[in-house]
Amino acid sequence: MSVNEHTINDISFADDLHEMKIDEQDILVSYDVSSLFTNVPVDETIEILAEKAFKDNRFNKEYDLNITKTDLIELLEIATIEKTAFSIQRKFV
Repeated sequence: MSVNEHTINDISFADDLHEMKIDEQDILVSYDVSSLFTNVPVDETIEILAEKAFKDNRFNKEYDLNITKTDLIELLEIATIEKTAFSIQRKFV
């Protein structure tokens, strides 16, 4: 079962392909999402996000949290830079 209409798994994608009507001029295109934003300066983006999140302590107030700016930066770095943190059986997720 898909999480939403834009999420697929290998089995559902294969089933969908079998059911599709494809003409000779049609082209199947697949995009590698991990490479989609390769030109975004990650370090600068994280710093900008952290600055905005902690202006007037908005982030903690809005989400009823109690984390530091340093903690948020570290979490964002783990989620965006340190791919090994999300590695399962040598496949990045």
